[in-house]
Amino acid sequence: MITYRDAETVTPDALRRMTPPEIDDLFAATYQERFRREEALARAWQRLYGAAGVRADYRTGRPVWPMNHRDLEQRALDGLRGGDTDTNPVGQDAKKHSASYTGWYTSLADAYRALVAARAALAALEVTELTLNTEFWRRGGWTRAYLVQTHDGHVHRTMDCPTCHKGEERTRFAWMTAYSGKTEEEIVKAAASRACTVCYPSAPVDTLKRPTTMFGPDELARAKAAEEKARRKAERDAKAKAAAITLPDGTPLRDEVDRDGRQTRAGNIVKTLRTAKTELNREAWYAEAWGDEHGRHARNMLHLARAIAWKEAGLPVRPEIDEKAVEVMYAETKLAEAVQELLAKARAKAVKEVAAARRKEARQGR
Repeated sequence: MITYRDAETVTPDALRRMTPPEIDDLFAATYQERFRREEALARAWQRLYGAAGVRADYRTGRPVWPMNHRDLEQRALDGLRGGDTDTNPVGQDAKKHSASYTGWYTSLADAYRALVAARAALAALEVTELTLNTEFWRRGGWTRAYLVQTHDGHVHRTMDCPTCHKGEERTRFAWMTAYSGKTEEEIVKAAASRACTVCYPSAPVDTLKRPTTMFGPDELARAKAAEEKARRKAERDAKAKAAAITLPDGTPLRDEVDRDGRQTRAGNIVKTLRTAKTELNREAWYAEAWGDEHGRHARNMLHLARAIAWKEAGLPVRPEIDEKAVEVMYAETKLAEAVQELLAKARAKAVKEVAAARRKEARQGR
């Protein structure tokens, strides 16, 4: 990724060997850095207003300052030259406008120092811009495409298009550096419906009606983020589907059945394969520990084992399947063997755990 540091350190000789897109990548990084430094300068001016005891008028919703930057700077200098005294009018105003204001002189000095630094940083940026522009001018320039950074932004030939900079703040552009040096026809073809008709008055009408293939960095980043979000969701959905368990017809699996082996409404819904296995082991433990005189635990175990076997066999959920077809499937050798194997493992585990628990109780009872 090209950064402002790359632009700041590039040499005129290196620029001579670079292509228009490569040079404009440096321009684009410098353009973004200019916005950052201009914003820092604006914040420095606002900080100095406060430190100098100047209050803004917010009746219009935005701060309106009662003096311009030149007068504010002079006021700050007068305040600093007046010293940290109670008679300094700048200090009196600073304290008056903020009852808890302390160390006003230090704050004023810090604010003015920040302003000077912000202006110096912006001035240093102009050196980099001059280096880049010198090479641009030496070659006689080349075509460029600028995309306004809004959801419906147009592509412009120049940042000075009269349709831009209409609001209180300047329009911000994305430099479409891949198109630097391209022909106007190539740029308009890619911009399509986004092409500014003021910048490209000769653009064919049928081209202007086509969907654009030119997208800015922010749009590409959002599209990539959306694609990644969709991918993660698909993965989660796939995992959830792999873990989910139901009856063969897709109805919820419950952990209890009646004497006829049919699910009871009182049973808890089992949503995952892991939970179904836990419930199967729990029923086996109860049967081993407490006995199963009425066969309730055995029926629940068989019910759960059948659902688990169906799931692990990879058999599809079929809402239209009837009970008779399900029984035929369960009677098949492989599925029937899988059910019996699940039951045998659950019982063996229960025997081992219950025996261990009883031995522990016996030792504790001594």
